[in-house]
Amino acid sequence: MEHEVFVPFPPGTVRQALADPERVARCVPGFQWDAGSGPGTLAGRLRLRAGGSTITYHGTLRVTERDGGELAVEAEGSEARGDGSAGVTLVLRLNAADGGTSLVCDGSVRSRGRLAEVDGKAAASAGRRLLDRFAAALASDLEET
Repeated sequence: MEHEVFVPFPPGTVRQALADPERVARCVPGFQWDAGSGPGTLAGRLRLRAGGSTITYHGTLRVTERDGGELAVEAEGSEARGDGSAGVTLVLRLNAADGGTSLVCDGSVRSRGRLAEVDGKAAASAGRRLLDRFAAALASDLEET
């Protein structure tokens, strides 16, 4: 899956924001952060709407810097109700764009359980919607600081 979102701030500002776990936690729609998470890793609960279902996962999210200035996002979670699980691996490329940053997201999703039963197009749509809402929340959060 590849998706591109726009954040109306310079790449350096966006990179710095993505390195702040508390800010990332505030900006992921449906995510409730466990404040006792370790350094660099967010633990918590994520409610995801895909297809006609709402699925809650308990898990972790980690953002790390890679060679070449890319960022890696890794998330793993288990269904709060049921025995399903999901994992996401994203590579983020921040490119300067007119008036801000183009954030190119390239990744994959692994799932079993309820998310695996959702139509592939509906699941991809839910992922794109989550990234769009994250970018909007990040822009709003940056405006406030």
